[in-house]
Parts: sequence; structure tokens; C-alpha cells
Amino acid sequence: MKLLLIIFSLFSLNTFAFEECQNLLSDCEYYTCINKIKKCGKRSYFESFGRKYCHKFAKWEHKFSSQGKNWIEDTKTCLITSIDELEESLNCKQFKRAAVSQHVPCYINSGYCELSNKDKARVTATVIATMWRPDLIKAAMQVLSSCRKK
Repeated sequence: MKLLLIIFSLFSLNTFAFEECQNLLSDCEYYTCINKIKKCGKRSYFESFGRKYCHKFAKWEHKFSSQGKNWIEDTKTCLITSIDELEESLNCKQFKRAAVSQHVPCYINSGYCELSNKDKARVTATVIATMWRPDLIKAAMQVLSSCRKK
């Protein structure tokens, strides 16, 4: 009986934590909330990439056109929603892989190809520091390829 009560308590705490993150679905701090639950560390995708670039885009949003600002908001919502829909049982590495795989569809579906060249240059300037990573180079090439097909 005690074991059942402990298991139920742990499950209830975990559910509460995810519910707490639900309130942050439109906020860059969503990444920190999920990272605390998953315990992936400061160098995780959530902190060192997701949250970092979410804040970077928010910081430089004033430099984008109104279409660019809409793209930033739509992309942020898409990326956060896609993470929120992932299976909770995934480990940190699996979460990262799954989250990174959503960048291309989120960029495209949020209208990246329709952005002005000026806004596209601002997107590149915002993320350029990560372009040495093979998975992100591949993602960038997929985005560009998708735009050429449109």
C-alpha cells in the first residue's frame, strides 16, 4: 500500500510540473521549465539552444519587418508546441534529436520562404554562431532546398 502511495505521489508531482510548463507555451522560459523536469543540465538542448535562441530572436525582434516578427512568433510557437507534444519518456538525447528535427518544418510552415531577403539575413545573423554543428547545417540546407521548390 505504501509503495502504491509513493508511486502515485511521484506521478502527481511530475504531472503538476508538466502542467506548470503548459502556462509557458508562449514563453521562452518553457525551455527552462521542461529542462528542470527532464534534468538534462545547463548544456542541454533546452538551455543552450532552445531558450538561448528564443531569447536572441526576442531581443532582435525590433529589427525585423512585421512579417518577420510574425514569423518569429509563429516559429517559437511551433517549436515549443512540437516539444510539448513529444513523448515524456524520451531521454535528453532523444528529446534533443526530436526537437531539432522540428526546426525545418517549423521554419517552413511559419513562412520562412516568404520572408524578405532582409529578414532572412537577420535570421541567419541570429543563428550563425551555431552553423558549425552538422545537424544544424543539414537543417539549414533542408530549409533552403524547400524554399527553392516553392
